[in-house]
Amino acid sequence: TSMAWFGGGADLTPYYLFDADIRDFHQIYKDLCEVHTDGIPGYSYTNMKAACDEYFYLPARNEHRGTGGIFFDDMTATRASQAFVEGVADA
Repeated sequence: TSMAWFGGGADLTPYYLFDADIRDFHQIYKDLCEVHTDGIPGYSYTNMKAACDEYFYLPARNEHRGTGGIFFDDMTATRASQAFVEGVADA
């Protein structure tokens, strides 16, 4: 028996902060999640954004690195999840 899975994500750590860039970045991934993750239980934009925020939290500085993004792991490899991962890569 074998099992395949996907893991990955995208985050934004800009050198220069522009509100429009941050807003557009998050909207692109929110839209992508709404289109592709409906049939993938547990993988909503909200869940993946929270995972990214937790992953990039710097406790020594009491702050988050960058402006966030999405992070996912252990996503069972299906045609639907592959389409999502390709969308993340293309975004």
